[in-house]
Amino acid sequence: MGVLDFFKSMKLTPGAPVQDQTSIMAVERRAQAVNAPVRAAVPAAAIQPRKTLDELPAEVRAAALERLTFVRLVDARKKASRCTDREAAEYVAVNHVHEFPILRENGKNHASALNYSNYRVYKARIKGYSDQETILRQLCDNYRRGRRDRRGDARFWQLFFAMYLNLNKLPLTVAYDRACARMRAEFKEVPVPSVAQVRYQVAQMDVDKLILAREGEEAWRNKCCDFIRRDWLDIAPGECLIGDSRTFDTRIRVWDENSRRWIAVRPTIAALMDARSWFLPAYWITAEPVNSKTLIDTLRLYLHVSGGVPPAVVYFDNGKDYCAQGFATDFECDGHRHSIFRELGIRLLNSLAYNARAKTVERAFRDMMQQFDKLFPDYLGSRPGQRNLASDYYDGHPEELPSMQQFCELFAAWLNDYHARGKSGEIHRGRSPREIWQTRTGSGREVLSPDRLRMAFYKPEAVRVVGRGPSVKFDNAYYYCDALKWGTKVLVKSDSLDADHVMCFTPDGALIGEARTRARIHALSGSHEDLRELLARQRRQLREARTVLADMTGGKHVYSPLELLLAPSDAQEEKGAAIASVKGAAHHYEHRRLTGVIEPPELPDPEAAQEETPCADPEIAELHAAITARKTGNDTEDDLREIHNFITKRGEGEEDVY
Repeated sequence: MGVLDFFKSMKLTPGAPVQDQTSIMAVERRAQAVNAPVRAAVPAAAIQPRKTLDELPAEVRAAALERLTFVRLVDARKKASRCTDREAAEYVAVNHVHEFPILRENGKNHASALNYSNYRVYKARIKGYSDQETILRQLCDNYRRGRRDRRGDARFWQLFFAMYLNLNKLPLTVAYDRACARMRAEFKEVPVPSVAQVRYQVAQMDVDKLILAREGEEAWRNKCCDFIRRDWLDIAPGECLIGDSRTFDTRIRVWDENSRRWIAVRPTIAALMDARSWFLPAYWITAEPVNSKTLIDTLRLYLHVSGGVPPAVVYFDNGKDYCAQGFATDFECDGHRHSIFRELGIRLLNSLAYNARAKTVERAFRDMMQQFDKLFPDYLGSRPGQRNLASDYYDGHPEELPSMQQFCELFAAWLNDYHARGKSGEIHRGRSPREIWQTRTGSGREVLSPDRLRMAFYKPEAVRVVGRGPSVKFDNAYYYCDALKWGTKVLVKSDSLDADHVMCFTPDGALIGEARTRARIHALSGSHEDLRELLARQRRQLREARTVLADMTGGKHVYSPLELLLAPSDAQEEKGAAIASVKGAAHHYEHRRLTGVIEPPELPDPEAAQEETPCADPEIAELHAAITARKTGNDTEDDLREIHNFITKRGEGEEDVY
C-alpha cells in the first residue's frame, strides 16, 4: 500500500471531526502536488469507486472483523485494569492470541499484527463512526476488485486503447509501442506507463468489452450477450412457420444465352420451416435472387402441402421482400388495408433486426451447410479462408457441376433423410421432425377452398384510375376489362403465376373483374383480321352505350331540354335531315324534333313580294342601281367606274351621306 493510498483509506465521512478531516485533506493535497505530472490527467471515470462490504472477498471481511475485535478487547482491558494503551495491547496479544487466526501471522514476514502500533492505526480509522458496517469497511484493506487507478497521462491511455481495442487485433506490445512513439513525438515531457502497468489494466478489463472491441458484435452476442430461451413445446405443429433464405456454399451449372456457354451459379433456397417440428414442408430453390414473388410461391406451395390450412403465425425477419407491402404487410388504399396475409388470416411476427438466432430455421440452415453443402467437390466454405483448390477448378469447368434438376433431386433426398432422423433436446426429445409434423391437427383453423386460395394469393400492387379502353396501366402494360368504368379508381392485384392478367377491385376490396393484356396490331395491317375484330369491338361498344342511354331516357335523349319542357303531351316525333362531316365528335348528325313546340313559318309568295323603297339620296340610289345591275349581270364598264369613284370619294373623308 502506497502512502497516497494509505491516506485515501483514512478519508472520513461528513460526520468525522473537523480537525481530522482538515489534516487528511492537507496531506492529500501535498501528495497530489508531488505526483501532479503523473496523476493530473487521470479521468474521473477511470477511478473505480470503493466496493461495499459484501462485494469484498471473505478473507478481507474476516480480517476487518478481527481488527475490530482487537480494538474492542484492548479498550475493555484499559477500562478494567486502568492501564495504558500499550500495556492493554500487549496483554490482548498474549492472552487472546488464539482468537485471531489471521492477525497473529498477518504482519511482516508472517509476524503477529497484534501490537500497539496497529492498534493506533485501527483506532484512528474508526474514529467518529458508529455504524458497524461503516466501521468494518474502514478496517478493511484498501482492496479494489477490478482495475486500480490508471497511472499516467489520459492521452496515452486513450491512444493505446484506441489502437488495442480494435477489430484489427493489434498485439498488446505493438499497440503499446505505437502509442509510446506517438506520445514521444507530440508530448516529449509527459512520462508514459510501463508495459507491465498496461498489461495489468488490460487484464482487469471486463471480458465482454474486450470481446466486443476485438472480435466484433457477433462474437459478443454468441459469448457474452443474454441468451433468450424460448419454450416451443406449447406451439402446435402447423401453428407457426419460420421463413428465411440462404445461399448454398456450392454451385450448379446454368446456361448463359448471351455468352452461349455454361456458367457456375450458387443456388438460393427460400424455406418455410415449422417452428415446432423443424420440418420443412415448403421450400423453393432458385438460381435468381429471392424476391417477394418467390416467397409468395413458397407460401402457396405450403398451403398445397398442408391441405389448404394456413398457419396462424409466420415469423419473418425484417427483409424488404419478406415484409413487402401487399404480401406480409398491408397495402393501404383509401383507408382500406389489403394483403395476402390478411386474406389468409395470418399474423406476421418480425424478429429483432440483426438477430438471426431468434429464428430456429438458422439452426436448420447450419445443419444444411455442414451435412449437405460439404458433400459437393466444389464446396466453397462459409468463409473465404475455407475455400480449396478443388473449388477453384470448377470456376473454369462449370460444365462438370450438377444441373438445377440434379441439385434439387439430391437436396430432396438429403432433406427426406434429415426429416427422418430423431433429434435430442427439449424440443424434439428423441423424435424426428416428420414424427412431430404428422401430429398436426390444423389447430382448429378453417380449410380454405381452391377458389378461396386462388383469390387470396392475388397481391395488391397499386391504385390506378381507369383510362380509355377501358383499361388500367400497370408495370408498363395496359390491361383491359369491359367491367371497368372510365375515370374510376381501382385496386390492381397481380398474379405471380400469370403476368398477362391482373385482378381489379374497388378500393374497399370488392371484385370488379379480370383485366388482360392485349397484343398490339401491326401499324400497316390494313384489312387484316385482327384490325377488323378491334373495329367491330368498338362498334359493338358504341351500340351498347347507345342502347343503355335509350333505355334510361326512353329514347328522348336526342331532343333538347327546351323541347322536352314545352312539348305538348300529344307531340309527335319527326325525323329530319342528316348531316355528315369530318368535323365534330360523331361525324354524323340526324335531326329529330317534337311537333307543337317551334313550328317552322310558311314560305312567302315570290309574286306578292313588295318593291323596295328607293333611297332619298340620288347618289345612293344610283349606286344601288349599279350594284343591282352587277348582280343581274347587266353592269357596264361605266357602271363599274361609277362604283369605283363613289368608294374613292368616301375614302377621302367625305361626310357620311346616310
